[in-house]
Amino acid sequence: MLTCNTRASRSAKRRCTSAPVISRTPNSFELLTSELFVDTLERAAFVTGWQLDRQVGFQVSYWQDHWGLAAGIFGDRFNAANNPQPLFPGFTGDEDVTFAARATVAPINRQVNGVNQVLFFGASVRTRDIGDDQPLLQYTQRGADFHLANNTINTGRIGDEDTFWGLEAATLWGPFSLQGEYAHLDVDLPSGAFIPSSSPSAGRLASAPNPFISSTGVRTPSPEYDGWYVTGTWFFGGHKNYNKEGKWDRPTIDNPLRWNEGRGWGLSNWLANTTCSI
Repeated sequence: MLTCNTRASRSAKRRCTSAPVISRTPNSFELLTSELFVDTLERAAFVTGWQLDRQVGFQVSYWQDHWGLAAGIFGDRFNAANNPQPLFPGFTGDEDVTFAARATVAPINRQVNGVNQVLFFGASVRTRDIGDDQPLLQYTQRGADFHLANNTINTGRIGDEDTFWGLEAATLWGPFSLQGEYAHLDVDLPSGAFIPSSSPSAGRLASAPNPFISSTGVRTPSPEYDGWYVTGTWFFGGHKNYNKEGKWDRPTIDNPLRWNEGRGWGLSNWLANTTCSI
């Protein structure tokens, strides 16, 4: 990953590093905020349902206090329940290819009399194309308690390409914060008469009739999905902090609870959240 940061000072400084990485694609304020600093136990429904996640790849990023840009190209998805090993282990084919990019702007990003004041906007896009020995894309999502319920959405394996785009906004004013995102996903169903299927033996390709084309030649329309969320919070005894990379950073606790010293009140975070993915 190539990362460049600039700091306002008498002599501007820039630090750049470059290396292949396993990182989250540059998409979504909620995705890029660490699990340690998100407000709820789970991220927004579309983040997990549409597989916005870590991938192996190469990324270039540039951030300043009031704006930032990031773009990258990524390869394999991680193996999971909805992403098994390639269909043809003995066949050397094209791997998944993902392009992702994000632009952010924070016209207000300052601290006045010790009070953080932030107004943030962002937009991102991601395109995925599966390899010729990879399973089709699948979209699944659980209910409200994502890790304790069965899948309420399970499309099965339907896509050989998809395109995501999302809009982001957030504000921080002292102990109060408000953030929200709207996202859209276009899924391209396989267009050929046949699709890859389990290979009869290593090193050989096998195919099956395309289930999205009827016997009379009628094609199933490619689906589109929408998702959004809004979260508002109020911190009692502290406040959030904004990271110029376009995400929340470690919060500040005014009076930390220290058991060994027998003092400190800690912090209470009150929030309201709604999320939807259709």
